[in-house]
Amino acid sequence: MSRPCIPKNTADALRQQVYAARNLAEANALEANEPTQARWLRLEANDMETYAENFLALPNEKIEVGAAGEMVPTGERAKDRPDLIDTVRSRPDRVTARASLARLELLAQTGALDLAVDSVDTIKARNSLERMLAHQIAAAHGLAMKFAAKSEQMLGFVTSCDTTARQQVASIEASRLANSAARMMESFNQGLLTLDRLRNGRQQLVRRWAWQRPGRSKLLI
Repeated sequence: MSRPCIPKNTADALRQQVYAARNLAEANALEANEPTQARWLRLEANDMETYAENFLALPNEKIEVGAAGEMVPTGERAKDRPDLIDTVRSRPDRVTARASLARLELLAQTGALDLAVDSVDTIKARNSLERMLAHQIAAAHGLAMKFAAKSEQMLGFVTSCDTTARQQVASIEASRLANSAARMMESFNQGLLTLDRLRNGRQQLVRRWAWQRPGRSKLLI
C-alpha cells in the first residue's frame, strides 16, 4: 500500500501516514534536481494524509467514558469507528520513516496494534526508544490477558477432584497458562519501571554500615 488508497483498518491508515512521511522526505531530497518528481511525491503524500486522517477521525457523535476508563463512542456510526489516534510528527528523514514503518509492521503482527498506539499516546512518548518500550508493554499486556483467558477456559474442564487423565491434563495446562500470564504481567510491570527510570533517572541506592563492639569482630551490613 505505497500508493494513496482508502484504508480498510487502523493498520492501513497508520501505514498511509508513514508512507506519506517517507514521500515528503524523498520530495525534499529531490527538490533541487527533480522538481517534477518531488511535486508528485508531495501530492501523493497529501492524499495519503487525507485518507488516513478521514479514517482515523472519530464521528461527531457524543463520546463517553465507559468501563475501565475506555472511550466509548455512541451513535449509529460511532460503533464502527473505535479508533482514537493523535500522531505528532516532526520532519522525518528517510531513515526515520523506514524505522517507523518497520516498527509498525512488527507491531501489527502481534495483534496489539490498537493497545500500543493508545499506550504511546498515553505516555506521550518522546522518542523512538519510548515508543518501542510502549509497544513492548502493550504486547505484554495483550499476551497476559490472552494467557489468563485460556487458563480460565482450561479450568472449566476441571469439574471435580477426579484424577483421570483428562482432568489432570486440563489442570496442568491451566496452571501452565496461568504461569505464562503471570510472567507477562511481570514483564508489563518491569516495562513501566523502566519507563520511570528513563524519565526520572531513579537509581537504587545501597547503604552500608559498619561497626565493631569491644572484643568482637567487625560487622558490615
